[in-house]
Amino acid sequence: MDKRTLSDMARCNRTAMICHLVEASMITITFIAQLLVGSRGLLYSLLVVVLAMGPPLMELFFWSRDKESPAIKHLVAQGFAVMYTVILFTTTNNMLFLYVFPMIVVISVYNDKAYALKVNIGVVIENLLVVILGATTGRFGFRDMSSGVIQILAVLLFCAYSYIAAATSETNSREKLQQVKDAQGETEKVLGDVSRNADVMRRGINEIHAKVEQLQSASETTKDAMGQVTIGATDTAEAVQRQLAQTETIGEKVGLVSTVASDITERMEKTLSVLEKGKADMDTLVGEVEVSVRNSANAADKLETLNQYISEMNTIVELINGVTSQTSLLALNASIEAARAGEAGKGFAVVASEISELATQTKSATTNITQLIGNVSGSITEVVTVIREMIDGINEEKEMSGNASASFGTIEEHTYAIRDNVARLTESVSQLEAANQEIADSVQTISAVSEEVSAHANETLAAEQENMQHLLTIAGRSQELIALTQTEEQQ
Repeated sequence: MDKRTLSDMARCNRTAMICHLVEASMITITFIAQLLVGSRGLLYSLLVVVLAMGPPLMELFFWSRDKESPAIKHLVAQGFAVMYTVILFTTTNNMLFLYVFPMIVVISVYNDKAYALKVNIGVVIENLLVVILGATTGRFGFRDMSSGVIQILAVLLFCAYSYIAAATSETNSREKLQQVKDAQGETEKVLGDVSRNADVMRRGINEIHAKVEQLQSASETTKDAMGQVTIGATDTAEAVQRQLAQTETIGEKVGLVSTVASDITERMEKTLSVLEKGKADMDTLVGEVEVSVRNSANAADKLETLNQYISEMNTIVELINGVTSQTSLLALNASIEAARAGEAGKGFAVVASEISELATQTKSATTNITQLIGNVSGSITEVVTVIREMIDGINEEKEMSGNASASFGTIEEHTYAIRDNVARLTESVSQLEAANQEIADSVQTISAVSEEVSAHANETLAAEQENMQHLLTIAGRSQELIALTQTEEQQ
């Protein structure tokens, strides 16, 4: 079954289910209203509501699972029949038998004569029993015999007419189906003639279609080739434009490199001049440091010689001390001898006393001289030590100055090498600038040629695409004719 449409059975189920639900709802509303006004009991009203609404709800359940379910058809008749029977045999109103008439009309949608006959017979029997039992017992809303007869006749005629209508509808449907079959036979005969004519037409169309397909294939190949040419020409033009832009960028970079190389050359010349002056200053400094080392060494040697002289002075002082001691001893002996001589030796005693005082003064002066010589010798030793340390420092400065001078020489050597390389770079940049200009001129020429080729390729491709559209139209029409003849042949 198509999802957008319903089958005959599903459509009949939907119609019967909706009508059943509407009538059951009306009956439910009627009995609830009677319950509210007090004319019906609660349990009886609930029983009728359950019997009335139960089958439609079950029909909705089966509909949700399968719209073509046969259970819906049987629930419509049997579910309503149960509720109708309860109402018919428990009512005090003989007019409630009319509830069955709409449902008899509803079941006619199934166009099932046997189904309608069973339902109609059941309705007639129930109403006949109600009238007979009512006439016998006076119950079931029975009023009088004329009302009972009218009820039976109305039900009988309605059921009979509905059955006759269903039978007539079924007969009409059967006859229409036969007419359709007869018309189909005639149609098949006509289609046979059409098929034979269509076969001849189809063979001719197939031949035309084959030729068109060959032409279409050749045109497709040409179109693809021209498309590739167009794409290639466009890509070439774009690549040439990119190359031209890159060449211009390279030219700008080359110009920048040339400017930078010239600036580097100028600065390298200034650097070499500064390095030469620095190296000369370092050489002068090294020479002066060497002179300082020699002068300091000479001063140290002189001080050491002076220290030796001072040591010799200590020897002389010691000799003087010895002479002084001997003089003091001689003066003492002279004093002793003068004392022995008495008056004759007084003058000698005075001389001896003077000599003793001179010896004492000499000894005291010698002691001071010795002390001074010791102080001078210690100072000279300290000065020599300081000078030696200064010589060591000057030697380190000399070594560092030598290293600095050597470094200046190395820097100067590398600077000269850099200057030479920059000169070669400048020359290479000039050559590169000339070559880049030649490339730019060539790229301009290639760009013009590529644009011209691309324009011609686009024109050719447009013409070929137009031809291809015409061929596709012809092929489509021939394909439609082939399909039409095949369809006619199959029918």
